[in-house]
Amino acid sequence: MEIDGELLPVVPSVVDLFPAADFQEREVYDFFGIVFDGHPDLRRILMPEDYVGWPQRRDFPVGGEPVIFTRDEVTNPGWWQ
Repeated sequence: MEIDGELLPVVPSVVDLFPAADFQEREVYDFFGIVFDGHPDLRRILMPEDYVGWPQRRDFPVGGEPVIFTRDEVTNPGWWQ
């Protein structure tokens, strides 16, 4: 499966056999980008819906994202650079 130009791994879902696997499969999709084929509601569960990327993968940038505080940006523009 391809999302935003990135090819993601696809594995069969086990939710039909083990209903308790619902949240675990959604969490794995959310953090690693593994798509579970046949999952009834595969969407992000912990990260925001508009989040870009898969934060637990090795190709995710280490160091996180710069947090922009509005007050600091107004008093000292470009402080994070």
